Order: sequence, then structure tokens, then C-alpha cells
Amino acid sequence: MDKKYFLYTFFSIFVACSAHAITKIPLPVLFGNPEKIAPQISPEGERLAYLAPYNDTLNVWVKTVGQEDDRVITSVSNRGVGGFFWSFDCKTIFYLYDKDGSENNQLYKVNLETDATTCLTPEKVRAGILRYVKQMPNKMLISMNKENPAYFDAYELDVETGNCKLTFKNPGNVAGLIADHNLVIRAISIPTVDGGMQILTRNNTEDSWQPLITWSGEDAANSGVLGFNNDDTKLYILDSHGINTNQFANIDLTTNSQTTLFYDAHCPYDIVNVLFTPDMESPIAAVILGEKKQLVTLDPRYEEDFKLLQETGYGELVSLSSDIKHTKWIVGFAADTKPIRYYYYDRSTKNLSFLFSAKPQLDQYELQPMHPVSFTASDGLTIHGYLTNAAEKSQDQPLVLLVHGGPWARDTWGYSSEVQFLANRGYAVLQVNYRASNGYGKEFLNAGNKEWGRRIHQDLIDAIRWTVGQHIANPKQITIMGASYGGYSALCGAAFNSDIFCCAIDLFGFANILTTFKNRPAYWVHGDHVWKKRVGDPETEADMLKARSPLFYAHQISCPLLLVQGTNDIRCTKEESEQITHALDENKIPYTYIEYDNEGHGIANAEKRLNLYTTIEQFLAQHMPIA
Repeated sequence: MDKKYFLYTFFSIFVACSAHAITKIPLPVLFGNPEKIAPQISPEGERLAYLAPYNDTLNVWVKTVGQEDDRVITSVSNRGVGGFFWSFDCKTIFYLYDKDGSENNQLYKVNLETDATTCLTPEKVRAGILRYVKQMPNKMLISMNKENPAYFDAYELDVETGNCKLTFKNPGNVAGLIADHNLVIRAISIPTVDGGMQILTRNNTEDSWQPLITWSGEDAANSGVLGFNNDDTKLYILDSHGINTNQFANIDLTTNSQTTLFYDAHCPYDIVNVLFTPDMESPIAAVILGEKKQLVTLDPRYEEDFKLLQETGYGELVSLSSDIKHTKWIVGFAADTKPIRYYYYDRSTKNLSFLFSAKPQLDQYELQPMHPVSFTASDGLTIHGYLTNAAEKSQDQPLVLLVHGGPWARDTWGYSSEVQFLANRGYAVLQVNYRASNGYGKEFLNAGNKEWGRRIHQDLIDAIRWTVGQHIANPKQITIMGASYGGYSALCGAAFNSDIFCCAIDLFGFANILTTFKNRPAYWVHGDHVWKKRVGDPETEADMLKARSPLFYAHQISCPLLLVQGTNDIRCTKEESEQITHALDENKIPYTYIEYDNEGHGIANAEKRLNLYTTIEQFLAQHMPIA
């Protein structure tokens, strides 16, 4: 069998509904590039930059606010621009670009007067932005693993000349670099042997490093540094020491005293983000991620603004771009049955005006609402998630268990092309925030420690049993599907629970935990202690990790299996797919395998993305047909 690009015969799917026929949403509408997305207002507040297709690839465009003079300023191909931002003089756009999915982002600049594009960092080196401040508009502090692929050093970049000067040499044990407003590394994070993190600070480059705060392996899950305040005298942090869900606080670097700025002891959810005025002058709002996002205003000067925005009924406020004076905003609203929509907000007049929708073509189609749900796991732990019913159905539905990656991540309420695709084709979708998912406090996340393929997987099986018991799902029509850790879960479902699942879809999933650790990117070395605490030690617990790896149980797979791999994936390398396909071949177990060239841990190219979901649609139509 030719494993590469093997496709099934196309099956037409017609979704019959009791009340009326649901129109089938075309795959290009769901999975093609957005029409426009990610707008950012310029520092002077007069222009917008945003991402939109150019030659079927997401590129950067600019326009004048209120005018129709849009023009494209980048011309990347194959994979789109990963992120961009304005220079403070508004004459330049900087952007990051990963050419082939290897995650080696390079930094580029585009001169908006001449359209000249300049690459500022070398190939095969991962670059990141550490600090860029209005006080030093011609300088930027960046990180690169140029000297050693395992360690990131700090470099001062002259954005005019492209000259780069090493300013902080990583001694080898530093995982995180935190710069002040003078582009000086004033705080660093160092992993501890228990999977925790220690933060050290210094007053200047001549001083020695002094310990500031240490988070244990239990606390580090939902704690971390946010950055320096505007005069570099305090460090903003999220902290869960002594508490389950975290608090927002600052530490005075003169006295080392800590002050709580926001904490709700009655809230069962974590703070996941804090919004600041430019240059970290003032925190203005905390974002709590529960069943839906909750925004808590911290600065009374902004209370009326956020109240007005939240009362629009447009959905959750999920993005905010501001000019340098913080008076002109670009805000994004997300909802479950609408793609993200962007508005221009003038704080001086309180006027909110519509800019554009990411996918206006979807307005003509019926989308399905996403419902927060919860159930009790077999060991008594409460598990949360989201259920999206199939179009016009709610009982005994064919169901796709869609498992999120991470596992230290989570599913959230809102629009999802993948979810809407499945629901539109007649499948209910269940998304489970199993133990180890973040946002529910450190106790819930740590309950998943060393539970890959066991308690975490049992949460997924318990979720299926709950849906069957509630007559939500048809027990004979259940598929497990996911990407990354979710792909690993799909392989576990196929290997350990082929009697439950009628088919499994693994997107970039891990087959062998031992080789997943061995083949990790060089610069993940600082996460080794965390991996050993949360997953297991490959040296001392190899037998346990082998028992949790579906590769060694491939002979038990009896349900149809679809495997997807990116050739340049650095997280789930080709060795994972090669191992599992070899084991399936040895046991004469049929499967479908697709490998995408020049793709990494996800499919960025629009044409290949459409190919992928065409294949998924055909695969489901064959193995879990709609009655």
C-alpha cells in the first residue's frame, strides 16, 4: 500500500434534519485563509496593519484608518507571516516568519516608504523579541540560539543598520530572559530539579544575580513573570504559592516585598492574562478563563470602556491593539457561532465602529452553539468541557471526541472551524478539559502528573460514557480525534479502546513517549525537569512510559486509523509516524497515512489544509456514516 497521499474515494454527505436541510458549508469557507485578521493600529493611531491573503498566503497589509487605500507590503509564500508589529516612528513593520515549519522564526523589517524588505536574523536560528520600547525606537532586544541551539542569548539589534551585539551570554542554565526598559536583562528564570522555577534579579549588569522568588514544581504550573513596571522598580507576576488558583501581584525590587493587586479566593479559575497600558505603565484588566472569558477591570479609568464593550453583545473581548496614547483601540470580539470580528473604538468619544470580520462568508451559513458541560470522572474529580451538537440534533448522535493538545493547555468557548465543520457534517463534538488542562488551578493540573495514557485517558473514556448515559451520543458511532497530545490520545484510544471507537484520527501525535523525549528540540532542555515531573523520567521510569505508549500496543488496534505528519515537525518528529506505521505494517493492520512536505506541527499552507480536511471528511463518511 502506498501510504503517502493515499485518499479514499470521495463520499457525498447529506445532513438530513428534522426541521429543514442544513446547507453544507464548503471546506474553503471553513478552512481557507481568513479574509482579514489580526489588525494592529499604528502608534500614532492613523494607520492599520493586518494579515490577509496575497497569492493564497497570509501576508501583511497596511491602510489608513477610515480610507480604502489597502496595500500589501510582504510577499511570503507557502506559509504565512507568524506575527508582526509597528515601529514607533510608524515607518516600518517588523514581522516573524517560519519558512518551513521548523519553528526557526526569522525577524524581518519592511520599510513602508520604499517597500524594501530586510532579513535581520540568520537562517536555521530561532529568533524572538525580548523588548522594544518607545524610549529607544532604533534598538530592539532579541533572543537567538545562534551560538548553541540549546540556549538563548540576548542581542541588542540596531533596527536601522541590522547590526547585532551580544549583551547577555547564557551560562547554560537560564530558561527565561526578562528585560527592563533600558533593554538590559534584569531578571532570569532558572529551572529547579523538582520541576519548578527560580527567578533571580540584579540592579545592573555589574551586580551579581540575587534570588527573588522560587516556585515549586506544584506552584510553577500557573505562576510566572509578566514583566517590569514602567520605571523598572517592580516586577509583575502571576503567583500561586500557598493558593490553588493564582493571583496577580508585584514585587518591589528594592525591598523584595510582594503586593497582591488582584485575587479572588472564591473563583475556581486562573488568571491567564493581564492587560497593560503601553510600556507597562499601569495594569488595566485581568483576564480569567472559566467556562467563558471574564475580564476584571483593575484601573477605574477604564471601567466605563470595558463595561461598554462587554455590553455590546458582540461576544467575548479577545484582542486589543492600542495607539501609544491608549486612546484609540482595535478590539476583537469572538463568539461560538461567529468568527472573530474587529471594531475601531475611540475612547474619547466612546464610539465603536465595525471594521471587518475574519470570515464574512460564514454569515450566510447556520453555525451550531457550543455548550459548556461538566461531569464527574470515575475517581470523583469534576471535569469540564464543551459540547456542540450536530446540526438540528441532540440525541443519540454520531460523536467526535476532539481532544486538545498540550496536555497543559485547554479548550475554550468560541468559534472553531474544526468544530463547526464536524457539526455541519452531522457529528456532535465533545471537547474535554481533562486533568492536566490549565486554567482550573494548580491542583487540577497537577492531578495529571504522570497520568499520560492512564487517568488523563480515563477522563476521556468517562466523558464518552457520560454522553452515552445522557443519550447524547450513539455508542456505536464514536470517533476520537486530536492533534499533538490529542493525536497521542487518538492513538491510545485506537490501541486501548478499539471496542469503543469506530475510528481514530491522529494529527501529529506521539506514538512512543520515550522517543518523544529523546527527539525533543535542543532548546527544550530547560523543560526536562518539568517533563520528568509531569510525564515521567525516561531513565528511571522507562517501563512505565513504555506502558503508556500506544506504539507497543499497535497489535491491539482494530478500528480504522488515519495518521497525519508534517515532514519538518520538531515536536512530533517523523520517527513517531515511522514507528507506528511500521508496527501497523508488521501486524497487517490497515491504515491511512498522509505526510505533508514543508509543514511542521500543524498545517499552515491553505491548499494542504483543504486537502487534509477533505481526507478527514471522506474518512469519517466511510467509517462513521450519517444514518
